[in-house]
Amino acid sequence: MSLNTGSKISAVVCSVMVIIGLAAVRHPGQLRTSRRGQAFIAQAEACRRVPYRCFAGRATVGIGSTGDVVMTKRYTDDEIADRWFSDMYTAETCVNRYFNGRLMPQFPFEAMTSAALNVGCTDLRWNKKHHHVTQIYREAQTQHWTAMCHHLPDFRYSAGHPVLLKRRLREEAWCLHP
Repeated sequence: MSLNTGSKISAVVCSVMVIIGLAAVRHPGQLRTSRRGQAFIAQAEACRRVPYRCFAGRATVGIGSTGDVVMTKRYTDDEIADRWFSDMYTAETCVNRYFNGRLMPQFPFEAMTSAALNVGCTDLRWNKKHHHVTQIYREAQTQHWTAMCHHLPDFRYSAGHPVLLKRRLREEAWCLHP
């Protein structure tokens, strides 16, 4: 690889750990998810400065961020870190508000935050196809954390394809961590 090619790659790709560290510095103590938990969550995503379309066709930038993406823009590390913080904060708020997150042990909380970040809060708690709450939501309401963890693989589909199964199985294992 030539130096020029390496420069092109670094212009497009960013470091997940740098972004997580930068977010922690820019927003100290505002997330419950540990840095280790954030690294676990982020491992399923690439870190990109230049927007792209994910499997489901959504405009995506940074570490899986899909909100208000400008497709023609090259994002800075600070912008990506702020997006990561905002996305994580939104996911944690979802878990706290709808899944008894404040009562959850740390590993289940981080696994559910990962799922909320990827699936979205509404889809994690509401089954649109059958018009009722999800089983994972029911288990969280009764604080059956182990049963809740076992329902993470229920959310393995993206755009009708089971492309998220490996991610959900990793989340399930993280969730069940003693």
